[in-house]
Amino acid sequence: MGGPLTLRSSQYRLHLVIGDGNLTQLQDPSAIFEFELSGSSAGRSSNSAFLGGPEAERLALEFSHQELYNFFSKLDRIQWQLDALS
Repeated sequence: MGGPLTLRSSQYRLHLVIGDGNLTQLQDPSAIFEFELSGSSAGRSSNSAFLGGPEAERLALEFSHQELYNFFSKLDRIQWQLDALS
């Protein structure tokens, strides 16, 4: 296992499923994030070479509206705590 990973790049997209027929008002929004992470190549599989380099890994996450709200609330709390330290 290598050291900590750092964010190299990120992408996102919004996904919305809308019903048809009698369910036209049905909506199921979600956000899909893809993070490219880099770090030490020690202990990583050789399969990571095709992901953008020998040190790159990709992580995909999908959030519902409520999950995304909770996630960003936690990130905001972390940011507040980091700001308080400086």
